[in-house]
Amino acid sequence: MKSYDRSLEEVWEWKEQVYQQVKGFTAAEYIEKIGKDARAVLNEHGVKLCVAQRNGMRSSNANAALCAENDVDYKGKQEKSLDGR
Repeated sequence: MKSYDRSLEEVWEWKEQVYQQVKGFTAAEYIEKIGKDARAVLNEHGVKLCVAQRNGMRSSNANAALCAENDVDYKGKQEKSLDGR
């Protein structure tokens, strides 16, 4: 019989556990669960995110205000994309 590393077995067990939890979910329920889990992790570790969109979808002032609401430092820099825009 082939022997597997214990950490790999733990991953397989975790994967099966997650599958059992979500196997009957609709797409909307699954997305809601992912969002809820992500918010829980962020809150648990004190991470505060700020939305920073490019290509004029939000102005720098809007980003700064949004970040200020979330106590996040915003530098107001617009990064260039890989294609130079």
